Amino acid sequence: MASYPPPEAQYVQQAPQPNFYNERPSADSPRAPLPPGFYPNPNTDPSLQQTPPQQAPPQQAAKTPQSNGDSQKSASRLRKACDSCSVRKVKCDESGPPCKACVALEIPCTFERPSKRRGPPNRLAESIKKQRIDSPAASGHSIPSSPTHAAHTLASFAQQQVLSADAICPWPVLQLLIDDYFTYIHPLIPVPHEPSFRSALEHRQDLTSPTFLALMASMIGCLTASFPRRPRQHFKNHGLVHMSPNSTSLIERCQKVAVEAHGPATFNRAYTVHDAIISYLQGLTNIHTWQRLPAMLYFKECLSIITTLGLHKADQGYSASNGPSADGAVLNGVKAEAQNPAGMDLIVNELGKRIFWVLFVGVRSLQQLGVSPFELNIPPPTKLDPYPPLPVEVDDDFLTPTQILQQPDGRISELVGFNINARIYTSYSSVSLNEMNYGVDELVDWERQRREIEQSLDNVKRILESLPAPLVLDSTAKEQVAHPPHNPDSSPATASKEGAPALNNGGYDDRASTQREIQKANIQASQIGTRTYLVERYFALSNAHHHTNNSAPEKSNGNDTSNNSMTAEHSSITTSLLDMLSTIQQTHLEPNGASLIAKLRAIASTLLDVPNSRKGTVALKAESQLSSFAAILGRLEKTVAASDYTHEEDEERKAREWTQLRHEQARLSGDGVMSGEDGEAGATR
Repeated sequence: MASYPPPEAQYVQQAPQPNFYNERPSADSPRAPLPPGFYPNPNTDPSLQQTPPQQAPPQQAAKTPQSNGDSQKSASRLRKACDSCSVRKVKCDESGPPCKACVALEIPCTFERPSKRRGPPNRLAESIKKQRIDSPAASGHSIPSSPTHAAHTLASFAQQQVLSADAICPWPVLQLLIDDYFTYIHPLIPVPHEPSFRSALEHRQDLTSPTFLALMASMIGCLTASFPRRPRQHFKNHGLVHMSPNSTSLIERCQKVAVEAHGPATFNRAYTVHDAIISYLQGLTNIHTWQRLPAMLYFKECLSIITTLGLHKADQGYSASNGPSADGAVLNGVKAEAQNPAGMDLIVNELGKRIFWVLFVGVRSLQQLGVSPFELNIPPPTKLDPYPPLPVEVDDDFLTPTQILQQPDGRISELVGFNINARIYTSYSSVSLNEMNYGVDELVDWERQRREIEQSLDNVKRILESLPAPLVLDSTAKEQVAHPPHNPDSSPATASKEGAPALNNGGYDDRASTQREIQKANIQASQIGTRTYLVERYFALSNAHHHTNNSAPEKSNGNDTSNNSMTAEHSSITTSLLDMLSTIQQTHLEPNGASLIAKLRAIASTLLDVPNSRKGTVALKAESQLSSFAAILGRLEKTVAASDYTHEEDEERKAREWTQLRHEQARLSGDGVMSGEDGEAGATR
């Protein structure tokens, strides 16, 4: 089974546990040699061999070259005298050590006495020293008594400071945070492989594998940035609020641990798929905390690792339908009980597909929100380098290094919703390719571009028509939003501290239901956002076409049908958005609120900015409700993200905004605005 990489020398503090991956070479494998002198070794370099530490004098002051005249009389000041000469108040020469006086007396010539500053004692410095002596707990290490012991002290520091998961938070809280990640974040970002990760966590590979520790820190940082109220509740329940006064402090601590675990010599070792996962999670954390520049750099680093490892290529052992080439039963397009004759680690293979499509969806989402394709983009597929197939639709429990087991009947895989969401963003690849080649809203061939946009909209609608029943938006659930659970403080994932709930108990059903609702909200937001994006591209190109031909839009009879269709699509999008906002619950929106709420707020703002001439009857009728939702979503977008507010202030702000959202949902359900009386949006709802 593939393993997280073995640690560097400074991490080896105990006998390593058996690894569950074999992906990284072992510690005995040859590594790229470091340049000579990069880490000087006093035992092998004669120039560094000196006298023993207790007899090593401090560095001598540089001599000032003597010149003719009076300058010969003013020689540079001598260095510090040795201990013997200092006690006897005699002059110490510079021939040593040992000096001539100590040689004559046959005594050791040492330099261990501390230096004394001239003048009266510094009261401030003395008070600080006294505080350090009175409170030794403030520092885990004693201060060296003399400069000669500094090297030994630094060496002891390096041996005592072992970077581990304890640097993030206490172990009981950390286990709960890991459970929350796999419950709330994993449905949208299905990496890493859960059983393998939990096995490594049980064997405490954070003590032996820097990559595993960096991965864990990145996961917790991403969870905190996306769902900050959840970690805050755990710290509060354990009486550890002082360790995380706000979400920003925990995120910064996770980022620091991840960077230190990876180390500065990141490019001097082999990469694995987990390095790409770490880079993506770090980039997503920076997006949620409004750090645009480092986020773009991390995403580009993730793409570089993916392409370097060849994860962006279609593998040889699998067909385009996501099924292994071997014969076997087919389930959701996947042939079950498939072997891997080539000896490839199937877990690593599937993780490579997943992280590629996770990054693909993230890049397309950012482009819909205004990021230029020239700033962040994934190259289009070609015949020689096509995109990899979508991941196999089986849960992690049925994915092993050598086999892909059959998904049980009646249990929909988490990867089904993930693949549907990815297909939504691939539905307009031709439009995206034109934008990358010519620029956004650049008119090249109006008729061809118009057909491509219309075809892309049809692709999205066909995907929605093929949704499995558990992922279809339930329009009859509007009555449930009047009194939803206010605080998702108890979840099936945290019911057991030993690990994931068993598959045959109610814990799995509750967790799977929560994950499906999270995926359902994400799919709806993705399809509404994609349709809005395509409609806006159509009207932007249409205006450019009419401006180029110096003709008014109403005189272009050839485009009347398309314009009317796009106007009806705008009304349909408005109806779909209000349907979603009136049914979604806080427990399903908040865990990924930093991304979903930003997406929904951008969609609502775009629909409101459309000129009235392009709005249908439904859109005009629902404009006031849409404006109210846009205002609430704008305020929620600021509260769901990580902040510097204290727990009490943050709780008050969040509770107020979520209460307003529920009131608006109840009012919208009671008003019956979305009755579809004019029939504009009925075809696509």
